[in-house]
Amino acid sequence: MTKVPYPEADCRFCAIVRGHAFYGAADRPIDSAPDYVTIASTGAIVEGWSLVLPKDHCLSLRDFYTIHAFADFVRRTVERVEVSYGQSVIFEHGANQRGSLTSCGTDHGHLHVVPLGFSLSDAIGRSVLASWEPVRTSSIRERAGDSEYLFFSETPRQRDPAGYLCTLASPVSQFFRRAIATQLGLNDVADYKEHPFLDTTERTRERLAAIA
Repeated sequence: MTKVPYPEADCRFCAIVRGHAFYGAADRPIDSAPDYVTIASTGAIVEGWSLVLPKDHCLSLRDFYTIHAFADFVRRTVERVEVSYGQSVIFEHGANQRGSLTSCGTDHGHLHVVPLGFSLSDAIGRSVLASWEPVRTSSIRERAGDSEYLFFSETPRQRDPAGYLCTLASPVSQFFRRAIATQLGLNDVADYKEHPFLDTTERTRERLAAIA
């Protein structure tokens, strides 16, 4: 795996890993391991929305899904979220270049862990993207190659979660967030840059960090 050197001044997530907090308590990690960290997501239209990210800078997680330590940490985060908020899904916007729309404005690979009270598959089924193929996380690197991709799974407690992969012909911004917002009737606040919901982020961080 090739590590990407990246000045922390240019990457909010790298800065958070190094102890900086742009949004106060909301940016303090919920959980940490030697190579990974969990934080509460800004722009969370659902309380409990969390992010797992490698401490080393990377553009996507395609090289991490076969690493046992990463899989274990993801599962630990999923279990933490589900203890407080119920059944969760995981998803990733897999970019492959700095500044891509697919990365949603964050050029540091991260996995979303989101507790939902509805089927993400059903919500996505109404989208314009229809080319979803079954995949295990361990096969994402092989299946996606160097293309940008979207991935989600509704069985995140599995060691090698089964889910669906969409290889993108062109970048797509905030795809999963917009699908969730549509399902919840919240299209007017779908853009996380305009609606950061920091109060929700802080509640998520406080509640999840309290779990031993």
